[in-house]
Amino acid sequence: MRLVRALEEKERKRKELIEIADPKRAGSDWHAKREPRDCGITVHPGIGCDLGCVYCYVPDMGFPTDKVEPYPLSGPELALALALNPSVAPGPTGTYAAVGSVTEPFHPMLLNKTFEYLKWLKYLGNYTQISFKMVIPGKRIPEFKSSAEERLSVLVSISTLRRHKDFEPKLPPPELRLELASKLGRPAALFLRPILPGVTDAEAREILELALSYGIGDVVLGGLRVTERILRSLEALGVRLRGRLREAPKGRRQVYVNTRDLRRRVAKLAERMGLRVLHTACDANARHHGEVCWDSCIFERELCERLPPVEGADLREGIEMMGGRLVGFEVREPLLVVRAEGLKRSAGWIIQMAYRRQVLLEVGGRRYWFK
Repeated sequence: MRLVRALEEKERKRKELIEIADPKRAGSDWHAKREPRDCGITVHPGIGCDLGCVYCYVPDMGFPTDKVEPYPLSGPELALALALNPSVAPGPTGTYAAVGSVTEPFHPMLLNKTFEYLKWLKYLGNYTQISFKMVIPGKRIPEFKSSAEERLSVLVSISTLRRHKDFEPKLPPPELRLELASKLGRPAALFLRPILPGVTDAEAREILELALSYGIGDVVLGGLRVTERILRSLEALGVRLRGRLREAPKGRRQVYVNTRDLRRRVAKLAERMGLRVLHTACDANARHHGEVCWDSCIFERELCERLPPVEGADLREGIEMMGGRLVGFEVREPLLVVRAEGLKRSAGWIIQMAYRRQVLLEVGGRRYWFK
């Protein structure tokens, strides 16, 4: 009855939070309205970033780059916003949460807010992940540990060792980032992102060896997106991307860079060196919590056996609780095909997260993919 429990938990937490948080402020915030990304619902402890990484797309998204401000919601208001979001389910069977995204969560201006949000995400019970590049003072590590859930998934982002000053002029050295990750007392993975062609892949062995020296045995392979501005900046530093783009980026529009061959090469190297390769951030979040994300099944089909069984009665009751009617469903590992009537599209996220599967939802003859 995973789906029903998730919905009941959502309602219980919502009622508790309304008693201590402003429902109007929480309900009008974007955290209460956004649909989750592949890695889960992104939680923003701040607005803007002034670190100036060359490959960063935050400036092209309209966020300020000359200042950083803590996000205006309090911890309880942030938790209530997520509980009010129709696309988010709380609890360990619910939606993954990813802290950071459009800012640096360990930025000195945001530490208090980040710790506060981690505390209230722990209250919600969602499997949570944080990715960072800055280093927090050692005296605040105990505060981090008391705020964060025991199995918080930690990703330490590194793209280069030798040229980090060129691409990340205001960030601390990668060695200090890895040292911090080893002291946080939480499951950690090297986040090799972005993979800069001719830079990251050329240093891959050196980066992986350094991660292993700090006791970090997981690696997540990230991608790279560029805008017209980012493309010019990277090429000025000798990164050649023209043959890897399906189309030339124009203005602020983000275009994915094809780095599949580089990721495949680094993955093989990492496996030979004894690291566990996790192909997506949500995969790392799932593994660090002892579960399987459906993304894992793309690369390791035998993991499908660890996905929970689907109970028809549970699925039917859960959909009825969301105002719909179950027409039918079938499992095509790792896919869960659900046919329903009267459901809103956002409900598919709750179905998917409750079963940790990719969902094809058919409503009124239309098909929606949730992944």
